[in-house]
Amino acid sequence: MPAHRDLHDKQLLAGDGASIGLLDFDTLTLAEPALDLANLRVHLLLRRDQGRWSPARTGVALAAVDRVLDGSGVDPERTRAYAAATALRLACVHAYRPADRAVALQWWERLVAGAADESSLMVVSSGSHAGGGHWVP
Repeated sequence: MPAHRDLHDKQLLAGDGASIGLLDFDTLTLAEPALDLANLRVHLLLRRDQGRWSPARTGVALAAVDRVLDGSGVDPERTRAYAAATALRLACVHAYRPADRAVALQWWERLVAGAADESSLMVVSSGSHAGGGHWVP
């Protein structure tokens, strides 16, 4: 399936409420849907933790992504693996951005703690795709 490979909120253009457009196709390739959906989900959490999105707005967006994940037929373990990789990448990238450094370091600490206790990084949701929950930095 075609994959964006850098899907996040800044790559989406809201249309008339019934459509969404995408930007920046330089990393387009074939990949499983879990790659883009996990990347988008973790970016939403980053925006929340940066204070750029309210918890309510983030919750609406996360619920929409989770509905797609739950209906996608994608293995939840694959989604969690992509989400873990995305969270680690974002913690490293944003550690070099002065405005985001504190959030990046908090994520890093949670990621390191979660390596010893994976359950500390999980939030259980009701969808079947959650399995044990979705990755939450």
